[in-house]
Amino acid sequence: MTPARRVFVLLGVYEDLTERESRALRRGDVSFAIALENRKRRMVQAMATARRNAELSQADLSIIGERVRIVEARQRENLEYLRQEMLRVRADIAELGRTTTRTRSVRRGYASGSHPNAEKKLELGCA
Repeated sequence: MTPARRVFVLLGVYEDLTERESRALRRGDVSFAIALENRKRRMVQAMATARRNAELSQADLSIIGERVRIVEARQRENLEYLRQEMLRVRADIAELGRTTTRTRSVRRGYASGSHPNAEKKLELGCA
């Protein structure tokens, strides 16, 4: 395989890994997405080496540039998706904290040995 051909093959593999990473993120398989990201890092290193050894024409460079722009756009979409997921998880954690606090309040009332009266229930938001 010529060095120029190797650049295109490696770029194709990188594009495929990026698409697989997108699908993994959307199905919530973060472990697999991380593994793919590690493979992508190695692919970038291999592409850089191949690129240094390749004699690419202007047409080749133009094609590569366009494909890289498409991959970068997909990676920006993935990053935005991750940002939104992190916001959602933070909101879920905050809500879980509020629920835990309310549950502890109710539990303390039952643990005291006396059943909370209606006024106490209203105060706790349980009635």
